[in-house]
Amino acid sequence: MAGLKRVGPGSSGPGQAALDLIRQRIYKMTDFDLLRFGLIGKFECSELQRKGQPPSEVLTAELEELRAEWKRRFPELPLRDSF
Repeated sequence: MAGLKRVGPGSSGPGQAALDLIRQRIYKMTDFDLLRFGLIGKFECSELQRKGQPPSEVLTAELEELRAEWKRRFPELPLRDSF
């Protein structure tokens, strides 16, 4: 996802420092950017699964953090109506 630095392909998953960096960047995003990045992340995960490849742990962690921030900002809005 543009603007979110990912951990290199050789790593087994995002470490705590990488997750903290992701959270900081997500926290600073506008609502529009949060929605946009969430939709992009959801699309990337679904495309990889369609091709028979599991999404990377980093991509999955980014999407989980994006969804958590969305729920924090909009607790009444069902997530299925967004991303």
